[in-house]
Amino acid sequence: MEKLTFKTFEVDTSEIKAEKFNHEMNISSVEIADGAIVDIGVVDAREFDSDGTPIGATEIYPLSNGSWLVDSHSSASVEVSRAIVSAEASKSRIIYMGYPNITMAETLGEISNRVDGRELTKEEAGQPTENTPFMRQLSNAFGRYRRPAKQMLEGLHKVVDFENGEKIKVSGFAQSTAEAAAIVEAITKNPEANKNLNITHVKMIESPNDQSRAIDIPVVKNIMDITRIIKSAETESHLGKHHFESNNIIDDLNGPVDLKAEEKLRNLRSKYGNAVILSGAPLMRPSTPLILNAIKYDVENNTSGIASAKFDLLRFEGSGLSDSKSMEKTAKQILDASPLTRVALHRICSAPGQQELQMEAFQSLPIVELLYSKEGPLA
Repeated sequence: MEKLTFKTFEVDTSEIKAEKFNHEMNISSVEIADGAIVDIGVVDAREFDSDGTPIGATEIYPLSNGSWLVDSHSSASVEVSRAIVSAEASKSRIIYMGYPNITMAETLGEISNRVDGRELTKEEAGQPTENTPFMRQLSNAFGRYRRPAKQMLEGLHKVVDFENGEKIKVSGFAQSTAEAAAIVEAITKNPEANKNLNITHVKMIESPNDQSRAIDIPVVKNIMDITRIIKSAETESHLGKHHFESNNIIDDLNGPVDLKAEEKLRNLRSKYGNAVILSGAPLMRPSTPLILNAIKYDVENNTSGIASAKFDLLRFEGSGLSDSKSMEKTAKQILDASPLTRVALHRICSAPGQQELQMEAFQSLPIVELLYSKEGPLA
């Protein structure tokens, strides 16, 4: 059986219509050992068998540095709507893990009592960066996200009571594939602290930094490239925030945009610019080595099952984030690390004559249902 496959998945957008969400995200803000606060957002769209046992997968997504869940009821949050769309399309449980201290619980007084069921003090309810000193932000940014990954997982286990050895999927979307790689490594190398979770499937969607940039490129050009990637991600997310209107498919996916929530998010991004600026630093280095470290460790120690997991690497044809050559190199490195892995590269394109899909396609429930269908790249 072929271990590495190349697939093109064509989406016909001509008949797609808007659909409303049937589920909501439940957001918990929890304080972890070192005083940091982590937001955990859960959307559970699983079905149940006759005895009440849930049927369906659990998929965890770490958020990138600088991303907020904002508000579970707000269509202004592209992260929340993406989670709901993914859960409903796959009939699974999607769990988003917020970056430590990039949390709405510390900034919005009306939800300050979310943290461990207690009300925050005025000092605690201040700014996200108050509890994250600048040097720690630098350490996070240049440390390939190993420390934040452990913090995210600590917050996850405070909210979700996994069975020992439970099977999960780990996914990264755009820049958060770097955090996803760190999550995979952390689970693999710290099995007892993570309920011996069994990783069966890894999805790297529009990964902008799976491979190193060329060594001969000057630092200034590297920084310009990072700026381009961040700007491209922001632009595509903005399009997604307004529900795919660039392709004239969805005018309104789940009610009118909450302008107050959008304003809060803009204010957060402007006030806490350090975290957002530093979020681009890891793009200077590849995230794939963390995946390879995890696979090699699992081959030797049999901890997480990642050495025999399925890997799907996706690229939207119209997006400017990921690179086909980098994806192919990553796929071959994964296979070299363990022959038991299965890797597929997917190019997602639109039907002839239609505008090419970008990553904001993940705001469209009908499109994501196609991606999660039996023959789809996310099945």
